Amino acid sequence: MAKFCSLFSSSKGNATYLASSETRIIVDAGVSCKRLTQALLHRGIDPQTIDAVLVTHDHSDHICGVKVFCSRYQIPIYATEKTIRSLDRSGTLTGKFDAFEVFPGRKLPIGDLTVSCVSTPHDREGSCCFFVEFPGERTAGIVTDLGHVTEEIHGMICESDLVLIESNNDRGMLMTGPYPFDLKKRIADPERGHLSNEQCAAECLAACMEGKTTRFFLGHLSEMNNLPELAFATTEAELKQAGIKLGVDCLLEVCKPENDGRVIPF
Repeated sequence: MAKFCSLFSSSKGNATYLASSETRIIVDAGVSCKRLTQALLHRGIDPQTIDAVLVTHDHSDHICGVKVFCSRYQIPIYATEKTIRSLDRSGTLTGKFDAFEVFPGRKLPIGDLTVSCVSTPHDREGSCCFFVEFPGERTAGIVTDLGHVTEEIHGMICESDLVLIESNNDRGMLMTGPYPFDLKKRIADPERGHLSNEQCAAECLAACMEGKTTRFFLGHLSEMNNLPELAFATTEAELKQAGIKLGVDCLLEVCKPENDGRVIPF
């Protein structure tokens, strides 16, 4: 059985739990070791049974817990070469856990899971997203921190059963909000930034129409530039306009900054 849980999801910290009957992994560890450990134990998951942490990139909301968490439980990390080099320079790699390189375009077995790494257009070199294949031909994608959805990422989303996809900002809130102009420009940049609600909605619609995706989780929402109800309503409207019925054709949820404890089988 494939299991999914968005442990933490926001611009302040991200961690996603994925598991089969044999293998348990986390994508990103962007909160403290204490918070991540408590979140796992609250769901009946022993942190010592985590087989790997996949790291998408080296921004603090994705890695701030890596050093202590992986050192304490001796959990290996998997990341691109450029991300590993950055983590090494920052002192995150302590020698108490292994760091393995992943290569975009290549599949990597971790236990009975198969992981694919795909490069993302973001403002950190080596940034990537991950797609995880489970026994029984189920696939989950964790797709955040990207200025636009590339053709390769789109194809992988359409082949996934469940996708956590970034719905970072409402463009109106972003442009009229308190951020400096340069930061607004960076967030909205298609080559360095983050997906807006509208971009996310369009991708969810396409995946419903073209692919096999039936569960969408909108994640990595900005606390300053978005609202959960706005993110949901934007995607809901796009799907409804195309005749796609929520609860029948697909399921749609917004990830909370900290999950309420549910581990979802799919």
